[in-house]
Amino acid sequence: MDNKLISLVTFSILIVVGCRQQPSTEQATRAFCQDLSNLRQQLATLSNLTPQSTVGDLLATRDRIEASLNKVKQAGSVLHNARLDDLRRAENNFKNTVNSISKRATLAEAAAKVKQAGAQVEAARAQLSSTVQCP
Repeated sequence: MDNKLISLVTFSILIVVGCRQQPSTEQATRAFCQDLSNLRQQLATLSNLTPQSTVGDLLATRDRIEASLNKVKQAGSVLHNARLDDLRRAENNFKNTVNSISKRATLAEAAAKVKQAGAQVEAARAQLSSTVQCP
């Protein structure tokens, strides 16, 4: 009975962990850009401070800016990981493509597959190294 319960709990945990997916690069970029926009809005509130504003007003503004900065850093990390995942997938595809070619095949016969897989790695590499372009 205890083994069944342990197995059931373990299986449930594995399902929950397995179903939690990392966001795609597109989703991560969208979230990063949204957080950058929110940071811009928070920074703009500095101009609302006047000589009549209190130090408490300044500290509240600072806290909102710091919270926005933390969200940008977190979203940047998620975006970076999503892009690394894209590169890893392209790398695995490249390896699988090359490994699936018969040793008797000529390079001319394998060229199209290898070029396509290599282009996917290059696209992922370029995406990883480029700066984020937000609207």
